[in-house]
Amino acid sequence: MRKLVHPGPLLAFCVAALSGMACVGQASADEATVVIDPDHAIVGWAGTVTVTVRYDGTGVAGNGLRGFHLRVAYNDDLIYLNNPVVDVAEGDLLSGVGTTAFLRLFPEDGCVVIDCAILGPTLGAFGAGDLATLTFTGRSSGQGTSPLELVEVELRDTLNATIPSSSTSGEIVLADTPVEAVSWSCLKALFLP
Repeated sequence: MRKLVHPGPLLAFCVAALSGMACVGQASADEATVVIDPDHAIVGWAGTVTVTVRYDGTGVAGNGLRGFHLRVAYNDDLIYLNNPVVDVAEGDLLSGVGTTAFLRLFPEDGCVVIDCAILGPTLGAFGAGDLATLTFTGRSSGQGTSPLELVEVELRDTLNATIPSSSTSGEIVLADTPVEAVSWSCLKALFLP
């Protein structure tokens, strides 16, 4: 896979240049939240698990979410993105407001950078919704817990001002057997003599 270097100021430039708005403004004193959901998941060898990066700006006053930048780190020895174009998908929060530019970059093993911005002169997104989904595949050997760490979270409003936020990371446990086999064994133990 070809590695791309993250163009740091790309998100800010895209939001400012393509929105037709000035690069000025003040962020609200309220705080949005960005979380990995579920925050704890289990995957078996060669199985898949999907997590969602969710945004909640319900209590945030201001101009709405217009763009975001996320950097998610994980343990590539335990889980991986099998098909990065399909396995890192855009959520419906920003695309529900207007046309978006959605970028996924892989600057190093165990890391995905996701940038998204609404294009054109539309309003931002208000309330809560999904920013992205990530579908991980468990390695075919080994066991352990991989953190899903939101290393960087940057949210921008329609004036290209930063929206203050807090984030909650998650984790994926790689079981030492396929999850289906574990589940079937548990069911047999419950219902069969």
